[in-house]
Amino acid sequence: MQNVTCSRCGTPFKTVASAANETPPATHFCCAGCALLARVPVDEKGQFPVNAHLISALVTGFLYFNQLLFWLLTLLLEHQEKIARASQFCRAGAVAALAVWCAVAYIQWREQAARRADYCVSAIALGIHAWMIAGAIISGATPRAWPMAAANALLILWNARGVFRGKKSRR
Repeated sequence: MQNVTCSRCGTPFKTVASAANETPPATHFCCAGCALLARVPVDEKGQFPVNAHLISALVTGFLYFNQLLFWLLTLLLEHQEKIARASQFCRAGAVAALAVWCAVAYIQWREQAARRADYCVSAIALGIHAWMIAGAIISGATPRAWPMAAANALLILWNARGVFRGKKSRR
């Protein structure tokens, strides 16, 4: 293990030392969020062109927004006692939750900045999704949406933890 600092936010962390015959990477990132932001170019005016990294972040945000929307529509329809329609939106929310998890896993894989703790958090979030869906299938009810929404919120925040620290100061 070697001590390194994130190339974007300056957070110190440990990483596996590369083999003697391999050249060590010039940049290290503490999370997938820092790796993603470092790969989105910004010009002198503060504008940035659309690229695959930015699109994947926007798609993940769009999917999570829809997951929350389905959950809120489920709550509204349950309050209005339209249980059949609420059940449909709840199932759609469960599908959206799995899509969000897959999008975050794809970003982790593509950015290659994930460490063991990142995989553990992803596994816990997937376990919560599986538990909610399996419990709903066994009981014949609709899956509860709020645990899946909370798990995905924590997963997204965990994978973007370096983004909130800001950019390191240049000396």
